Amino acid sequence: MRTIVNIAVRNYRSLAVLLPVALAIVWFWPASGTPEQRAAELCVRAETALKHGDDESAMASYRESIDIHSPSVGARYGLADLLAARGRFAESKTTLKPIAPVVSSPQEWIRYARALRNARADQEAEAAYLNAVEGMPDNPAHALELAEFYLAAGNLDSAETHFRRAGSIGGDRGGILAGLGRVHFSRGELDSSAGCFRQALEDAPGDVDLLCDMASAELGRRRPRPALSHLRRAAAQDPYHPRTRYQMGQTLLVLGHHEEAGTQLAVFERQSRLAARIRNLERNAAENPTAERYQTLSHYYMLSGRDSLAAACLQRATALNPLVTAPAEANGPDPF
Repeated sequence: MRTIVNIAVRNYRSLAVLLPVALAIVWFWPASGTPEQRAAELCVRAETALKHGDDESAMASYRESIDIHSPSVGARYGLADLLAARGRFAESKTTLKPIAPVVSSPQEWIRYARALRNARADQEAEAAYLNAVEGMPDNPAHALELAEFYLAAGNLDSAETHFRRAGSIGGDRGGILAGLGRVHFSRGELDSSAGCFRQALEDAPGDVDLLCDMASAELGRRRPRPALSHLRRAAAQDPYHPRTRYQMGQTLLVLGHHEEAGTQLAVFERQSRLAARIRNLERNAAENPTAERYQTLSHYYMLSGRDSLAAACLQRATALNPLVTAPAEANGPDPF
């Protein structure tokens, strides 16, 4: 019996010595698996860092993922987005370039086109959109997105072609009519523009931008009272929409209601100052994320009625500093 106990004790002592060594080996052993698997694990690590507001660690993980496995598509998209958010568009474009040879489906071409557009690489984005449309010619959503891309670029003829193509294959009626209305308005074809906007509003009566578009068309047709009616509906839908306030002020001036016009334009000026502060702080937070910046950004979003963004920024601020529990005003005068 004593012999059995002695053997057990010796084995236990050996185990006690070997176990920490074994754990250390496991802990510091390089990650196993193929380069693709290790690259994917680093992408997961980057996404976790982003959730905690640590953009720098996310960028480092994405770069390491690419170093391990250069075609790492997820890492390239993630890194490109972070670079574009910091205004480093040339780097973002360079990061995305190696993805093109591995794109194999229309859905992937659409994703690639969106990332390129975010990187301000419009020529490459156009080619990617065209590949998506050619690869799935019966998909109206792809045609509609290409049309909207051309409209934003000011290529009105191509935009109209693809808006009508999207309509011919059963695309979103309201979106197509709104797009065609904007094409006609840009050409100065105000009657056609107003007709398209009127039909689009039947599908989306509460669309604030569409109501402003309709008001612009009506004012251009020298119909300020109908224009004002659309703008009042827009303001009721979103009282924080700067374009609505500006157009309402201008329309009221045309109607001779100078006092109310001054009130609306003053609101527009305050909202514009707030929007400028938000844009500036967004750039600063993207370049150097801190709890204070996200906490202040949360406050500004609350002032502009964008509660979901305010909550997201507060969450990021809390991740960077657990003591942050509420939005905080920045130093300096209130934009209102």
